[in-house]
Amino acid sequence: MNVAVIGASTAGLYTAYLLARAGVEATVFERNAALGPPRRTLIATRRLADVLGFFPDEAVLNEVRRIEVFSRSRSCRIELRRPDLVVEREKLVLLLGRLAARAGVNILTGHEFRGFAFPPQRGEKVFIRLRNAATGETIRRSADILIGADGHTNVVGLSLAQKEATAGAERRPKAPDDPTNGSGRRLKALSQARILLSPDNPKDTIRAWFDPGLTPYFIWLIPESGRTAVVGTIAESAPEARAALGAFLERHDFTPLEFQEAPVPGHRFRSNGNLASPSRTVFTVGDAAGQVKATTVGGLVTGLRGAASLSSALLNGRHYHRELRPLKRELDLHLLARSVLGTFDHDDYDRLLSLVNGRLSRTLSIWSRDELTGGIWRLAAAEPRLIALGLRAWLRKRFS
Repeated sequence: MNVAVIGASTAGLYTAYLLARAGVEATVFERNAALGPPRRTLIATRRLADVLGFFPDEAVLNEVRRIEVFSRSRSCRIELRRPDLVVEREKLVLLLGRLAARAGVNILTGHEFRGFAFPPQRGEKVFIRLRNAATGETIRRSADILIGADGHTNVVGLSLAQKEATAGAERRPKAPDDPTNGSGRRLKALSQARILLSPDNPKDTIRAWFDPGLTPYFIWLIPESGRTAVVGTIAESAPEARAALGAFLERHDFTPLEFQEAPVPGHRFRSNGNLASPSRTVFTVGDAAGQVKATTVGGLVTGLRGAASLSSALLNGRHYHRELRPLKRELDLHLLARSVLGTFDHDDYDRLLSLVNGRLSRTLSIWSRDELTGGIWRLAAAEPRLIALGLRAWLRKRFS
């Protein structure tokens, strides 16, 4: 089997690594001149090491053992049984790139994907067009399998959707003003700033603020070390995210050292043709497949899980959608939780944080944000009023 992966993302490199380790010929095409995306600090649960099968020491900047959460007039503290990991994304990409190369993956930078010839039947070759950025030359390659791991740009997925539309599928190509970029997944905007860490903020403590007046999501402060931290938020658009972040920085007298921004795709309840072609020769994974938690808009661990599911499907002759079922259930539940939290006002968040004590606090200390499917019932059992709070807020919004 010959596999072409478009995009040297974490999900793309990890997919190629897993396939090459099993003897598959894999090539990764990256449009940038070198590996390593723009610097961005991420927070991940310990599930990152579980999914990778090793601890990514060189990519971990810090470990945090405590989360402090604030609403308008309440606060709570959660002690983590397993520390969260503060990760530098560029370092993780470089680490995965080295692992993939050692496993036999051919990584070609400076090659931009320009399209492919749609294979009508399973087992037929995919013919790919690429542009060599250094020479401007158009290159044609063939592969048994094409995998789009090109993040929010999702060029492979969009090409797949458009070709399906041409073939008479229900999906139609994107309209010029389509805010979902044709994928059906509306992009969110992440904006964060690196700051000097305040002496009153321990390096092992994350802080988060719920402020629906600034953002329907939350604001976070993640220590990178004892000296610096990142403060950031999510919003529906880049201008909204920048405005919310700027207001928060000014309110807390934080001086930004640099800014980090990114569009982030969202997960949908309904799977669509961007995940796999009917011929099972073209696939998407990671951010390109919308494998992102809607609650925190984090896709590192979930994208790696998607990579493991795709590689397993290809190596064992299974259906990708079937392999993805556990991950899809997890992402669906996060999307449901996000839809409820999106109806919360200041009073709801005050009530929510007032419930975090005793048994619920102990449950949260051992619960992983990447395991909502198994943990939500434990949370509800620890504090049944959570369900009533969420239902009341949702009904108020629904019928207001």
